[in-house]
Amino acid sequence: GAREEFRLAKQEINRFRNGMRVWAVPGNHDTDATDTDAEIWREELQLPPYQKTSLGGVPVFLLNSGNAGMLDARQLAWFKGEAALIPPNQEVLVIAHHPSFFYRWSETGLKRILAETFANHQAVVWVIGGHGHAFGDYMLINGSTRFIQMEVTSANPKSNNDGNAPGYALLALQNGRVVHRMFRSLKETGFRSLKPPSQI
Repeated sequence: GAREEFRLAKQEINRFRNGMRVWAVPGNHDTDATDTDAEIWREELQLPPYQKTSLGGVPVFLLNSGNAGMLDARQLAWFKGEAALIPPNQEVLVIAHHPSFFYRWSETGLKRILAETFANHQAVVWVIGGHGHAFGDYMLINGSTRFIQMEVTSANPKSNNDGNAPGYALLALQNGRVVHRMFRSLKETGFRSLKPPSQI
């Protein structure tokens, strides 16, 4: 059942915990429509379903977008309160399972929340999601705010990916900015730098 799967996941996560910090966000298969706070996730993994940290001087939000791409009322109030403390000229990174800006209408509640929360933000707001099992990289402009959203694909080269680029993205954060991005394909050797994204 679900608890056994979480326990297997915990074993794999613990492989990286020897002297390393691990962050993770729940996806739609880790919660269901009746969860109020990703209860099994908390119990089995001992990881918070949402939190804020800082990496390389960049504020990083790890959000629980639940089963259908939305934040519950308590998380929403926390997120808006924490985001209000960020200076408008500071880059921000938001990580959630659901890619908020270019997905089905039924799963894009986070899109409205991000647009409202960072209205007129002067620095780039980076958004990373998964869910669609395909790589995507776009800049979206809402008023004066630039959102750069990356959708990551599955790292499994045999299943659950877009068939072109199974792998993972790496971001270098330094001095309060995202200074470099690379993609590592599991079908090719080496890394390739990502160019600035196309605007849509």
